[in-house]
Amino acid sequence: RVRDFEDASLVFNPVSWDAHLLNPTACLILELCMDGTPTPSDVEGLLHDALEAGIQEDAARLAALVIDELSRLGLIKSLPRDALG
Repeated sequence: RVRDFEDASLVFNPVSWDAHLLNPTACLILELCMDGTPTPSDVEGLLHDALEAGIQEDAARLAALVIDELSRLGLIKSLPRDALG
């Protein structure tokens, strides 16, 4: 379950009963993962489009960090790491 606020989203994990506050970018990635099984390059592309021009080159590294964190929190299944930059 996701509850959206102005600058964050509260996500409830019914398996662990934990609630997590996600920033808009992490929530976009979570929504992408909930809509199907994205590839890591899909996540990287989404991040590249969402990031400001000065940090777009960090999209692959940031995608890996967000995927790892969402997986660690039990909100998504981990994606294959070999495709991440």
